[in-house]
Amino acid sequence: ITHQIIRDNFHRAPLFSGQIEGIGPRYCPSIEDKINRFSEKERHQLFLEPQTIHKSEYYINGLSTSLPLDVQEKVIHSIKGLENALITRYGYAIEYDFIQPTELTHTLET
Repeated sequence: ITHQIIRDNFHRAPLFSGQIEGIGPRYCPSIEDKINRFSEKERHQLFLEPQTIHKSEYYINGLSTSLPLDVQEKVIHSIKGLENALITRYGYAIEYDFIQPTELTHTLET
């Protein structure tokens, strides 16, 4: 069911909607990219990593995403054991830019 929620919302993901033009890092694909590229896989491994000893807050390693917030809620709550989880920080898309150092002047202008 989790994969289907993600598939049904590919069109809303910046990676597939054209909002992001670059490709993500090879070593850390988003969950939507994993499901798209490895569609024959029935599951993808996730790790719940505690973020602090003072709170019950976890990072879900393997579930990086830029899907809209409502989809992120559905995805998290569709995972066994996380049905009642509260999301404290949502995923987001990022695209890096780069300027060739030789193009910069001493004032860091191009």
